[in-house]
Amino acid sequence: MWLCLYSYLLTWLLFPAFSELLARGGVVGENYRGERIPLGMGIIILFASALTLITTLPFYWPDWEREGLAFLFFLVLLSLLGLLDDVAGREKVKGLRGHLSFLLSQGSLSTGLLKGVGGLAGAFFVSLLLADSFLTFFQGGILLSLSSNALNLLDLRPGRAVKAFLFLMALAFLASGGKGPIVLLYSVLGAVLAYFPFDLKGQVMLGDTGANLLGGVAGLALLWSLSARLRTLAIILLVLLHCFCEKYSLTRVIAGVPVLNVLDGLGRPSNPRPEPSLKEESSPGAENTTINR
Repeated sequence: MWLCLYSYLLTWLLFPAFSELLARGGVVGENYRGERIPLGMGIIILFASALTLITTLPFYWPDWEREGLAFLFFLVLLSLLGLLDDVAGREKVKGLRGHLSFLLSQGSLSTGLLKGVGGLAGAFFVSLLLADSFLTFFQGGILLSLSSNALNLLDLRPGRAVKAFLFLMALAFLASGGKGPIVLLYSVLGAVLAYFPFDLKGQVMLGDTGANLLGGVAGLALLWSLSARLRTLAIILLVLLHCFCEKYSLTRVIAGVPVLNVLDGLGRPSNPRPEPSLKEESSPGAENTTINR
C-alpha cells in the first residue's frame, strides 16, 4: 500500500502545476458545463505512477523485473499515443469505421488510427514479454488492446471512466488476493484516487492520455488476476462493448437504467445546462471522444 500512498501524495502535490501547464499551453476542451478546462490531465497519472515505480526499484525489482519493465513501457506508450490524439487530433472522426473511412477517402492518417495501431502493437509486444504460453500471449494481446480503448468509450461524462477503472481494479485485486505482479498497479491506483475528485467535479479531463492509460492498466490487472477461461469471457464482453458503441450511445443506455444512472451521477455536481438530446448522443461511435463531455 505504500506505493499507493506515495503516488497519491505526488499527484496531489503536483496537480496544480500540471493543470496550469496544460491550460497555459492551450491543451483545453469544453466540459459538460460549457467551460474551457485542461484536457489530457491523465498525463499527471503517468508522471506520478512512473516516478513512483522508478524511485522504488530496489524494493520490488528483484521479484518483478520483467513485469515492471513491461508495465512501465505500456504506461508510457499508451499515454503518449493518447497525448498525441489530445494535442494534434483535429479530425472530426469517431469510431473504427470513421477512422478507416477517413484514411480511404482522404488518404491521410488520423491520430485516432495511429493510436489504435500503436496500441495494438504495444499490447501484443507486452503480452509477448509476459506470456509463458502461446494461449496466454494470444489472450493477453487481445485483452490489452481491447481494454486500452474501452475506457475511451466511457470517458464522456466526468468521473465515469475512473469509476469503471476502480471497479475493474477492485475485481482484479479480489481475484488475485492482492498477490503477484498486480501489486505494481498500486502505483497507478494512488495517483487515480488523488486525481478522481477533480475529474468528478468537471474541473479537468482525462483525455485520451488518461483514458488510454487506465484502460491498459485495467487490462493488465485482468491479465494478471484471471484464469484463461475468465480472460476469454472478459475478451468477449469487451468485443461486445466495442461493437455496441459503434452503433449506439452508451450514455443513452446508462440514462435509461435507473441503477446505472444513479451510479454514473454519484458525486457529480448538478448540471446547469441541459443534457445533449438523444439524437445528438445516438450517432455511431459517439462515445469515442472526450471533448464536449
